Amino acid sequence: MLEVLGSVYLADISQIIDLSLEGKFNDARRKLQDVLYLKAIPPEDVVRQIYREIVKSGLPDKVKVEVLGYLGEVEFRLVQGSDGEVQLDALLAKMASIKK
Repeated sequence: MLEVLGSVYLADISQIIDLSLEGKFNDARRKLQDVLYLKAIPPEDVVRQIYREIVKSGLPDKVKVEVLGYLGEVEFRLVQGSDGEVQLDALLAKMASIKK
């Protein structure tokens, strides 16, 4: 059961990354809200999975560096008690603005 749920969740995270890096912020945000609220995945878990997906991706190093740098800031803010949805939306906005 966990394997099935995990692969659906991983597919969602991959889709969020792809949409945001394609500049489709609103689509990525809708998918993120689905993950956070319908699938009840905590923001901290979303951050960890985005990290794993970015590290293993075939993205250019320049893009990885930008995303991972901002992802670290988001993770820090979450630990400090910031709103998870706001922080993840800011991450998606940053990713959507990155030029590949």
